[in-house]
Amino acid sequence: MNIMELLNLEMTESYTCLPVAFSAQTSANQTQSAIDEKLEKRRKGVMGPPIGVRMAIFVDDLNMPKKETFGAQPPIELVR
Repeated sequence: MNIMELLNLEMTESYTCLPVAFSAQTSANQTQSAIDEKLEKRRKGVMGPPIGVRMAIFVDDLNMPKKETFGAQPPIELVR
């Protein structure tokens, strides 16, 4: 709660916050969709926050995604 309050209330207008909460059912596609919704396309293959704005992505419960057969956690690999 403290971090979310800091990110939402204390940051200047030149910053925007994107909270992402992981659960055991979180997939890499869900993670990518959540991040892509807030980004805009700048040119081919390059995406970013709106011009003049910086983005902070807060990931809650980072170790929650279920491991695959070989021990990988795709949502974490995507964030990495």
